[in-house]
Amino acid sequence: MAPPPCGGHDAGQSWRSTDARDASAHANLYIDGGYRTIPTIGPRFLLLSSGSFALAALLLAGGPLVLRLGAVGVAAGALGGFIMSRTVGVAGFVERGLQPAPQALISLITEIGAIALLTAWEVMLRRSQAVPARAGVAVLLTARGPQPPRGTGRAAAGDCHDWRACPAV
Repeated sequence: MAPPPCGGHDAGQSWRSTDARDASAHANLYIDGGYRTIPTIGPRFLLLSSGSFALAALLLAGGPLVLRLGAVGVAAGALGGFIMSRTVGVAGFVERGLQPAPQALISLITEIGAIALLTAWEVMLRRSQAVPARAGVAVLLTARGPQPPRGTGRAAAGDCHDWRACPAV
């Protein structure tokens, strides 16, 4: 089930574009940035960009919970790899600051954005699934309008803004 639109654009759509941009940055580093020649790291970049593109494509129509959790895992793993490559290193590979530019900054922003947007998407999905039950009750309550207490013939104080406009029973 796709989430309801939020201002004409939903969090799922935002995540897919964010994830595709992150996958594109990693694919660019793999193909043009020379990362394919780095043992261990090169194949991981290829796997990350392929997996991110695949998840974005699978979630186009709104995917099940397991795909959304997988997407959060991929984004969190990419962010963890980014942080590790700048601190302790990954398989002997260490980078400094936001180099290579601009891919490092793009990756950092899109990975954090993907996690935030996936979380927002999940919250929207859960809220949209809870709305029909609440909406049905609200329709029942508002369709009848304010009702006077039984047996009094008039609405009690506070039940109607103007007691003269309230129907007598």
